[in-house]
Amino acid sequence: MKTNPTRAAAALLVIASAALTAAGFSAPEEPAYSPNQVIRLSRDYAKKLEGAGAAQEIVRLVQSGKSDAETGMILTALGRAVHERKAYEAVLEAHARLAEGADLEGEIVAATLLFEVANALPVSPHGLTDEAKQMPEAVCEQAARMLGHPSPVIQAMGDWILGLRVKKWNSGVRVLDKMWIAERKDAAWHGAWKSRNPRLAQRDDYARQLVHMQEHLSIVGAGRAVEACARSMERMAEDPGSRTAVEAKAAFDQALASARAAVEAGGLGAAQEAYLALRQAGRGWLAAARADFPSEGFVFFTNPSVTGGIGNVNFPVTGATNPPVGDIFIKRSPVPQEMPQSVLGDKLGLGSVRGMDLSWEADRLLFSFWHAPMTGDPPYGWTLKNAHLYETDLEGREIRQLTKADGYNDIEPCFLPDGGYIFASDRSSFGNQCAGPILQNKRCTTLFRLDPRRGAEPVAISNNKDFDRHPHVLNDGTVVFLHWEYQERGLYSSHNTWRSRPDGTNMDAYYKQHISAPMSIRDMQQVPGSELHVATAQGHHEGHYGPVILANPSLGINNEKAMWLLTPGVAAVEGGLGPLEQQVVPQGGVRNRGGSYINPFPLSERSFLVGHDMAGGHSDYGIYLIDVWGNRELLHRDKDMSCFMPHPLRPRPRPPVVADMVKPEATFATAFVEDVYRDLPGVEKGAVKYLRLSQSLMLPAPVYSEGDQWKYNHLHYLPGDATTRHFGYWQWAPSRTIGLIKVAPDGSAFFKVPAGTPVYLQALDENYGELRRMRSSFTLQRGEFRSCTGCHESRLETVGNRKPLPKETLAAGPQDPVPPPWGDRTVLDYRRHIQPVFNAHCVSCHGEKDPEGGIDLTAREIGGFAQSYRTIFGLKPSDPTPVRELDWHAVLEPGAKDGKYPDKDTANKALIAMQANQWPGQLVSISDRQGDSSITQPLQFGSNKSRLIRILLDDPGHRALVKEKMSPDEWMALVTWVDYNAIYHGTLFDVRHYNRSKTFTRVDYELPSPWVPADLSPSFLNQDPASGAAAPTSAAER
Repeated sequence: MKTNPTRAAAALLVIASAALTAAGFSAPEEPAYSPNQVIRLSRDYAKKLEGAGAAQEIVRLVQSGKSDAETGMILTALGRAVHERKAYEAVLEAHARLAEGADLEGEIVAATLLFEVANALPVSPHGLTDEAKQMPEAVCEQAARMLGHPSPVIQAMGDWILGLRVKKWNSGVRVLDKMWIAERKDAAWHGAWKSRNPRLAQRDDYARQLVHMQEHLSIVGAGRAVEACARSMERMAEDPGSRTAVEAKAAFDQALASARAAVEAGGLGAAQEAYLALRQAGRGWLAAARADFPSEGFVFFTNPSVTGGIGNVNFPVTGATNPPVGDIFIKRSPVPQEMPQSVLGDKLGLGSVRGMDLSWEADRLLFSFWHAPMTGDPPYGWTLKNAHLYETDLEGREIRQLTKADGYNDIEPCFLPDGGYIFASDRSSFGNQCAGPILQNKRCTTLFRLDPRRGAEPVAISNNKDFDRHPHVLNDGTVVFLHWEYQERGLYSSHNTWRSRPDGTNMDAYYKQHISAPMSIRDMQQVPGSELHVATAQGHHEGHYGPVILANPSLGINNEKAMWLLTPGVAAVEGGLGPLEQQVVPQGGVRNRGGSYINPFPLSERSFLVGHDMAGGHSDYGIYLIDVWGNRELLHRDKDMSCFMPHPLRPRPRPPVVADMVKPEATFATAFVEDVYRDLPGVEKGAVKYLRLSQSLMLPAPVYSEGDQWKYNHLHYLPGDATTRHFGYWQWAPSRTIGLIKVAPDGSAFFKVPAGTPVYLQALDENYGELRRMRSSFTLQRGEFRSCTGCHESRLETVGNRKPLPKETLAAGPQDPVPPPWGDRTVLDYRRHIQPVFNAHCVSCHGEKDPEGGIDLTAREIGGFAQSYRTIFGLKPSDPTPVRELDWHAVLEPGAKDGKYPDKDTANKALIAMQANQWPGQLVSISDRQGDSSITQPLQFGSNKSRLIRILLDDPGHRALVKEKMSPDEWMALVTWVDYNAIYHGTLFDVRHYNRSKTFTRVDYELPSPWVPADLSPSFLNQDPASGAAAPTSAAER
């Protein structure tokens, strides 16, 4: 294939402009890479790759590209299409045709076609589902031949193809002896790849970056790459923190002049080699000019794939996502070809690393190790044990086990300044409320502290009903972490960064509490001596990888403009980045065309260590140095596995020790609301009479001795997928009332709070009806005293010197919240607590026959729900029940099979309307379980916005009934039930016996008193019925 004439003309343009570029003019820019367009093209191409003409069609499509950008998108889309159609023979034939008789540009295009096939190789987070998806040996053999090509770019693509083949296999394989460990395979291509000179690693990576940006296809791209490198280094040199480095700068200037001359001369091969030499000179200048260059080396660990699962934030304690071949390595050089030193070897047996930290003195390692000994047991060949914490010196000579609790997993640890440790663990035994399919089983992680000075047992400090992960110590000694809260928020608005003292006090939102995009910010770490933080951004259904961002929460915890994108162009994340997409760091950042980053570690405000996978398949992470000016320097790549969590081998300032505020002798905490009317627009002073203190409940996930540990989350609430709306299940889980608190006329309230229990508040009027609710939570520890300024959702504050506090309220002492008539250990259930109210006072007028106003409040079941409940949501007896997961509904609710149900689309439209309070005839106003992160407004929903309650209060006849016949206990239950989102069931269902009997049993929440501190009592008492606890009651008996 000869050079495409249209692209050749473009090359002449860039050659002619080389002199202008050297004089300061910008090189011509390509159109932005469009992942969505690639997806559309791949679908179209897949239809064309059928039959005997597939190879010729591939050639035609490749040759139709009129620019580097267009050709690049065609090649990327073809890679996807080849896999979809399994058109491997056709692509090999097309490669041969494209390369035959071609010049270097044509050969590079042909090689790129094979690379894009390797890059598109699919890997499931649950393993290799179909070996037919894997590349045939013939593709690998052709890639091995590329290793001997004169072009360093083609050589690098051959190396990359084979690396992707091996690493994607290793990251997806679930049987250890099928891994492509070097000494176990005798394929000729594998031997050629493994024996490749390691000194070529750095040059190969610079070539990979050309391919990654698709600047390798023509002289146009080479010129663009040269000028991008020049801009990055010029910006670096202008930074006040950069040293002069005269000799290194002179060497770079000389290399730059040579590269520009080569581009101007028009020879692609010479220009690419000059670019590679320029990058090498740039690295030398960077190392000489920057004190933050990691010359001392670094520590990291390896795993075949993203630790904790590649597909979701809720996979941290799923052990099967990594074969047990991980290790920790020390590398005392930033040079890619230098070999690292193993720390663990076989000292702990087989397993994988689940998080790591390096001490501030850079002499001790803290890590989590998931034990998985080989037993030959199906399906994997190894037995999944548990993850425990260890500490060691850098050589691994003194490995000390810190935690050991069978059935529990301790992960993602970090050192505390006082010599203790903080980590994520599933010891709380809470089930994942984002449970996906009904039989999916996962357990949440929350934060625990291990303080050797105070005892050997870890203490819970967060006790969140959802996940808390990725703890890191900030410069002031407090701890920042990812906080997931399904508090009437949807799965796309629930991941935020929170902060607390190491003892769990002063826990509150830190950044992004009310920012919708990006959906999630994880692995946040603070730059030493700076307000700047580094993190990755991603969606809900993604691992902790994505673009690298910088953030400064001191500019406002909900300030969208307080974060900047460091790596623009990274592969799209779920939900997008919102305004962040355009907020690139002022220095330009690191250019990308797809790919992914993970575990960024701050060296300074400008430079960062990070795991980086240019291919974006989450199986080829190497360790890189990146900076705000756009430099990307490889430090290490493992041949067989990915590398994670780099820490520089240099001392860092130890943060101050934060004094413990927990009072061990105390049994409760206290909270003070200064003025409930502050930030309560539209509510007259004096209207708020009470605060309702509540807890949104967890899903119990007890560990059973006789069961497989992966099947412990069998007590569910939602009857199906978490992304689906379910009639009658308008909350992620029920709430319980802890008690009511009186509000003083001036709007203040001082009250006790259960220690260690996440709680929230609702402001109530004289009728106990909601005026405003908190769609977030707060947790106070033993003896902690916290204040908030008004009625809002973030944040609680330490009492300051804003103005004199209401002395009378404080002098009276903290109130004991008054428990509700049904008790603070009982969950409201419609059939137990609400239907009896209607039976006693309403059905005489609102019965089955000719009900007044068409409002039927009878208890008879239709489609698995009492007709009264259906009426409250605007459904007449003849209306079908809007149920989507009919199969699950049918086995959950007696008589459900006799009901009438619409098709899924019709049901979904009805459910969306009901959740939005827009369904005709609906009598209650509820919040959306899939709601966004916006701040809740007064009277936005709840009892005072509900027609049912307003009729009872405003209509004279109904008001008389409420005042004269309905007891205060009945009324309080009714309005509280509405304010708890009017759910139908206050019970859980047990799925353990479904596979055997195709039936479920309903289970009551067994809750301890909220006033027993959480560190002394489990958060639930649900146990295995065989252990002596009361047996669950069947659904039919309900």
